[in-house]
Amino acid sequence: ELRMWGKGWPDYDDEKSLAWNIAESGFSPDFLWHYKSDTLIRPFSTDIPSGICFNECHSRRYLDEAEGADLVIFHHFGDCLLWNMELESRGVLVRHMLHGADPAYFQPRQKTVDCLASGVTSAAVYPLRERLHRFVREGRLPGRIRPHPSYRLRSSAECTSQYRDYADELGSARISLCCTSKHRYPLQKIAESMLAGCAVACDMPDDDLFRSTLGRHMIVIDPAWDDVKICGTILDWLRNPFELQLLAEAGRQEVLAGFTTDHYAKRFIEAVGARL
Repeated sequence: ELRMWGKGWPDYDDEKSLAWNIAESGFSPDFLWHYKSDTLIRPFSTDIPSGICFNECHSRRYLDEAEGADLVIFHHFGDCLLWNMELESRGVLVRHMLHGADPAYFQPRQKTVDCLASGVTSAAVYPLRERLHRFVREGRLPGRIRPHPSYRLRSSAECTSQYRDYADELGSARISLCCTSKHRYPLQKIAESMLAGCAVACDMPDDDLFRSTLGRHMIVIDPAWDDVKICGTILDWLRNPFELQLLAEAGRQEVLAGFTTDHYAKRFIEAVGARL
């Protein structure tokens, strides 16, 4: 039995510890998987094995959420490398798992957009993305910009609708303009774009697993290049639609072979099983 439960849910007392709530519930889970454990009172005070996953953990203020966990999963290898020795010295099992993308959402569509730029634009955090958006805005690259819609919506139905709309728009793009942020992360948008049938133009993240798999099927952009070289590289690919389609299809097949949400779930279950 899988139960989603915690602060704000029915029959959960926010003023009491997690151990107290579990004892009162009569539920006897084999494993506890925490999300935002810092919102709970003594989340790791039970005798039940527990774990936590970090999408980003480039600062100690994030790592503090894992205090007491038995299993920690990092989506990004750089974060895993940063904290691996410290966590393993505490007896914590550490795993690195790349993102998965969901084929139920991300599918190739009729290609009507040359380049799609999407996501938060912030020169401080996403310097390459900021440049790529500017190239589209200035007409130096053909395509469109999908404005960032915000992180807070009114209902789960609105979240699902927005996600489907985003997936459909990715599917209509020949090239998805991506980046790895200042942290050189293999952000989830890369796998999503590939699964949606886009060729991905992006800098290479600091992740050996990514380099040897998805990274083999990208239009690799070096942020150190000047604007002319970046734009010229992308335009050259657009002028060769056959090669562009081959690249996009190779990326899609790589995701289908090893980086869907089903693959992620299987690796997650294996990691939990290793900790039990």
